[in-house]
Amino acid sequence: MELKVDSKNKLRFWSVTSVVAVILFSFLGIFHAETVLAAGFAGGTGSVGDPYQISTCVQLQEMQNYRSSFFVLTGDIDCSATSGWNGGAGFVPVGSSYSVPFSGGFDGGNYTISDLYINLPATDNVGLFGYVMSSQNNYIKDLKLSNVTIIGKPMSVH
Repeated sequence: MELKVDSKNKLRFWSVTSVVAVILFSFLGIFHAETVLAAGFAGGTGSVGDPYQISTCVQLQEMQNYRSSFFVLTGDIDCSATSGWNGGAGFVPVGSSYSVPFSGGFDGGNYTISDLYINLPATDNVGLFGYVMSSQNNYIKDLKLSNVTIIGKPMSVH
């Protein structure tokens, strides 16, 4: 008995094998680059030594999902589009309360974030960073803001 394999069957075999390999390696985490790119930043891994790189306002907003990571701006950012975000509420502050604070690091690189818009008149802790945990490992430094509109709940004085 002779086994014949034509080029069409070879192609199917390699196609199926390739798909299985990608699924298996993805499941096992061997394709590490995929998890890094999932964060949606311009680069970096979010560690102190390799902070996530932010080059757009959308990436700036993505910090809200990685509040304990480290970030660096790579240039000036125009956030004028934020006035139309979230039904007119604008940018969502990074870290909104004691239970969900920003606890990472942010290096603005002396770059400017301009035209940021936040309109949350009934909300406490409103700003680019709403609530920041204080520790020796956390920092926000070298950042310039220009022409920003930030509306939040007035603080009451007792």
